[in-house]
Parts: sequence; C-alpha cells; structure tokens
Amino acid sequence: MALTSLLGGYGSAGAFEIKTGNDDVKVNWDNSIRYNLGYRVGQPDKAIVANPDYDDGERNFRHGIVASRLDLISEFDVSYQKAYGIRLSGAGWYDQVYHNHLSDDLTTSNAVDGNGNKVAINNYTKRYYAGPSGELLDAFAFGKFELAEIPFQIKVGRNTQFWGEGLLLNAALNGISYAQSPLDIAKGYAVPNTSIKELFRPLNNISVTAQPTSTLTIMGQYFLQWEPNRYPESGSYMGIYDFLLNGAQGGFGLTRGSDITPHQIGDWGIGARWSPEGLNGTTLGFYYRNFSDKMPQIHIDTDTGQLRFAYPDNIDLYGISFSQQILGVSVGAEFSYRHNMPLLSNPVAVATAGLPGRGDTLTARGDTLHAVLNCLGLINRTPMFDSAQWIAELNWGNWLHVSQDQFGVFKGGNGYTDIDQATKNFVSIDLNFAPTWFQVFPGADLTLPLSYSRGLIGNSVTNIMQKNAGSWSAGLSVDYLARHKFDLAYVDYFGDFRTDPATGILAVNNGDPALLKDRGTLSFTYRYTF
Repeated sequence: MALTSLLGGYGSAGAFEIKTGNDDVKVNWDNSIRYNLGYRVGQPDKAIVANPDYDDGERNFRHGIVASRLDLISEFDVSYQKAYGIRLSGAGWYDQVYHNHLSDDLTTSNAVDGNGNKVAINNYTKRYYAGPSGELLDAFAFGKFELAEIPFQIKVGRNTQFWGEGLLLNAALNGISYAQSPLDIAKGYAVPNTSIKELFRPLNNISVTAQPTSTLTIMGQYFLQWEPNRYPESGSYMGIYDFLLNGAQGGFGLTRGSDITPHQIGDWGIGARWSPEGLNGTTLGFYYRNFSDKMPQIHIDTDTGQLRFAYPDNIDLYGISFSQQILGVSVGAEFSYRHNMPLLSNPVAVATAGLPGRGDTLTARGDTLHAVLNCLGLINRTPMFDSAQWIAELNWGNWLHVSQDQFGVFKGGNGYTDIDQATKNFVSIDLNFAPTWFQVFPGADLTLPLSYSRGLIGNSVTNIMQKNAGSWSAGLSVDYLARHKFDLAYVDYFGDFRTDPATGILAVNNGDPALLKDRGTLSFTYRYTF
C-alpha cells in the first residue's frame, strides 16, 4: 500500500527521464514546487504571551496571515545498469511574511528576547524561515555487488535510513529509529499526519546491507556526521521556546551560550531482518545501535550566566520488531530497551559552575523501555466513499532505573510534583483516516484527510508525549492529473499548562502542544510536480 496518499509529502507524479542514448545509463530529474498560505484563526493566549520566555512567536504573528511560502524540491538521479549511481536532492524556499518581521530598526521590531527587550530576528531564523535560501538534502553514491556469492548494497554520503516499524512522529521519538537521523520537528508540528520518512533529515554515513539467504538481510550503518533535531525557532510562528535553539537570544534572564555537542563521527548500528518461510510473510527484526542524542538538554552555567544546550552521547539501544499482514491489515510492532538514556529533567535546577564534558549533560540518565504497535489498512468502496486508508499507532514507554542524577533534577523523582512530572508509564495514540472519491470531475480525485494525536496515560520520561496533550487536523485535498495537488487544512493543538495564581502568567506547560493550543491555523497549499 502506498503511504504517500495518506501521509502526504512531496512524492512526484513520475520520474522525468533525460534520454542518454545508452540503455545502461538512466538519468532522472524530478521537481516539486509548492506554495503555502497560512492564516492564524485565533488570538494569542494571555497567559502565554505574558511570559517573556514564550511570547516571541505569539507577538510576531498575533492574527491573520502567518505564512506565504514558496518551496522547491529538486531530485537528480543517475544510475548505471541499475546497480551503481548517485542521487542528489535539494530544497529552496522564500516566505514573504517573515520579511515583515526582519527589520533591524528595533523601534518597529515585533521580536523580543528572553528579557522582553526588542531585537531583530537573528540570521539563522532569517535563513530557514524567511529566505530566499536553500540546502542540500541527499548526496550519496550507491552500488550493488556480490562477494562470496552474497549480494551486497552500499550507500556512501548524505542519505536517510530508519529501522523498525514506526510510521508517525511519536513513533520516531519512541521507537527503534529514535535519533537514527535528526528529525524535522517543525514540519511534524505544522503537519501532524506527516510520515517518518518525510521527517528524518539526511546525514553523511556509510550503510551496507547483505543478503546471505533469500529470507535474511543483515544491515550495518556508521555515521560520519552528527546534527541535532530541527525545531521551530524562536520568533517563528510555531516557535514556542524563546530561549532555546539556534534562533534564541536567551531566557530566564540569561544570555544564550554555545552548544556542547558530541563528536561528529562514531554513531553506529547493526541489524537483521528475517522472514522465515514457514511464518507466512512474517518479518522479524533485531537491532543494536550506539548513538548520540539529537534532542538537547538544557544547562545553565552560573560562571558566565549563560544558557547552553548539551547533547548526551553513548546511548545504547537494543530492539526487536515484527511485521505481518493479518486479515488484509499491515500490522507492525516494536519493543526496545535504551541504556544510558537522558531522562526528563528540570532545566532550572541544572545550574552548575563550569560546563559538562563533551557528551555529558549533568541531567538525569537511566534505562527505559519502549513499544510501538501500529495497523495500516485499506477500506474498499462503500456507499460513503470509493476508498479509504487508515493508520492507528500506539506508543508506550516506561523507565526502569535512574543511573545518574547527582543534582536531583529528575522530574520523575519524589521531590518533583508539578503537572509535567514524569510518570512510570505513558501511552499515546495517533490516528489517521483518509477517505477518497475518485474522478469527482475528469482527472481529479478528492480526499478528506483527518488526523488525531493524544497522550492517553502519563507523561513520557523521555519527553515524547504528555497526558491530554496532542493535535488534530482536518482537510480537503484534490489531486488533479497526478501533477497538481490542492490542499485546504485546519490544524489545532491542545494540552495543559499551569499559571501563576498571583499573576495569571504561564508557569509550567505539560508538553509542547500546550503552548500551541492558541495557534489553530487554516492553510492552503498548491503543489506542482514535474
């Protein structure tokens, strides 16, 4: 089943082949142009906008048009005898709305720093939100060969691979593929039903697969690069933490210091997928990975009065997976164990003189369990629609043991009782449903994509999902002649936060969606592929 129709994305309508005159050499060049117009329906929440550490995006985009963005995705592939080749892809963008917030004249600037002082949006946010700018995505070479009569495939360069059976954002944060590549969290927030393959960003790595038998595939991966997750930046429409990330000026009355990043080279993993002949299409997976986190931990340096990000390394992950077709439904499941995993910590309490060592964070760390269960199905023609695709995905997490917490900052400890307290277990659910009507007029198919995501039980110890926090979306999509696509969608968020009883100002939020609960957005998107 093709996931792209249900999960969205940039999929092309068919490769544009450049004739080479040689049947052994194939050259394809595909492009997608997309325009997005976004409109904020509601008004800023008074409790959020009153807190100077969370108000930049609120003040910059109080109401009305919040996006007028043009994107270009270009993909170029060359192959020889379908066995060797290269792939290059890149993206470019421009958003006129952000240029209304880029004035360096602070008397008219809408942007504010962590102390409530007016500043211009910084160069990082200008590049990735305003443009015009661009970036290289894929850039790798691949080859197929045999060694001792065993087929091998190898990729070298910037590319993305993810292991396990997860389908959606929460599974990417909770599953076997966690931190296998950096995630575009900003895209995941803006488009809640986005598939994992649209969220992972490429890194330089060497990946090898071997197939010693027809039922067994062995995989290995070694990374030559590290990058953090990409989040909505301070001052952007979806930006919720003014004191964090590359676009931040500071917070809690502190200035922003340089990050403490792990080594660029050295993350690695091995895995195997086995489809025994006697189990009717069942595939079992076995995985081990050692990696550095892509999600930051906050550290406050009392010597310099600076707030910094620290990224922990040397995390071990052991996982198993299962996939099978059951009564026409694709069923996937994962179970994984993480050792030396960062645990949800109170950043204000992580205040020390001097800096943690590279790969350390001074926050709590320990051992955790994770499980993912999903079903993906197709419903044939009914009196209500011609076809429908659906996804249901459950995530579960549990913390087993706290191995490091010398400063007593763990939010699951007995001394911490606020609404964002980490619980022993958490459960979340993600639902997507997309009925389709074919040929509503000649050449046009109509789809009604619906999505819903919610934390059901507890607060994740690894900051994945919190109880009663989530998002929902509803839309209409018209696919015309398999090249033109028109989307109209409404996206909204929900969650809990606590306010200061004396001032009414936001004090503590239980999850990121709680800070987006006033940012319901109506968007129109047109995409053309060629």
